[in-house]
Amino acid sequence: MDLKHLDYLLTIVKYKNITQAADELYITPSALSKYLTNLENEIKLPIFYRNGHTLELTKYGKVLVRNLNEIEQINSKIDAELADMSSQFSSRFRIGFQTSIDNFIIRPIFNKMLNKFPAIKYSLVREHQENLVDKIKNYELDAAIVTLDEDLPNLAVDELVESEFVLVTNKAIKLPFWQENRKYPLVKFSDIKNYPLVSVVPGRRFGDYVLKYFSDNSAKLDPKIQVSTTDIALDLVSKDNYCTFASELFVKKSHYDNLECFSFGKYPVINKFCLITRKHKYSMISKEEDYFRKLCHDEFILL
Repeated sequence: MDLKHLDYLLTIVKYKNITQAADELYITPSALSKYLTNLENEIKLPIFYRNGHTLELTKYGKVLVRNLNEIEQINSKIDAELADMSSQFSSRFRIGFQTSIDNFIIRPIFNKMLNKFPAIKYSLVREHQENLVDKIKNYELDAAIVTLDEDLPNLAVDELVESEFVLVTNKAIKLPFWQENRKYPLVKFSDIKNYPLVSVVPGRRFGDYVLKYFSDNSAKLDPKIQVSTTDIALDLVSKDNYCTFASELFVKKSHYDNLECFSFGKYPVINKFCLITRKHKYSMISKEEDYFRKLCHDEFILL
């Protein structure tokens, strides 16, 4: 049995209609009908029966399609493993960073990679966490740094650091605070209501953290300024009597020395920064990926 046009049959199964399947495959309905007729003649069994305007699988067709689906899965697995092995010998390294991760952290890592491997072609991508996870799975990236709140059993996850999500103000602002066995002085939102709040737009990971906190505590979020990234928010806070929310890691790694961190809420919100890569079945980790992993561990340290 010729499996060259396996997708033809599976597309007919999907649409249950020759014309719609042909449109999907960019061939003529007559050519697709001829393919099906030849296939049924070859195996000497009917694959479909007509039910009104749709094509339904016969019991023989169901057995055939089940086995063809298994063949397609095996082919996909072979392609994925070959791509994984070949990527170890390529002269490129593709890195993804979650949009909320600041340039303060990205820049030193990337500069060291350039110095170590100057002949490599690099690709840097900044996207939402969900998109980066998909790109790793689909072999579009070699490594990515994200914040994770869930398990990713099909990927290699290397936790870099846990960082508290904090309120950040300019040190010129003198807030009353309470120390209750928290890492930073504890403040109430009622004490910051007179200071303009800079918020990262919803849809960004840390912007969503803020929205969830306010929603869980039945409090009103009233940002005066919305920005696209945390580094912009920190820059504004450093220059005026504003406040914002950010991971303590970003504050510590920034070049601003006039920012103050405060804990808030009944319990701390912890961000887990992780390096994600594919699981290499043959333990063939490239020297670029190995060095990148080391740099990430060195850079993601809270002093």
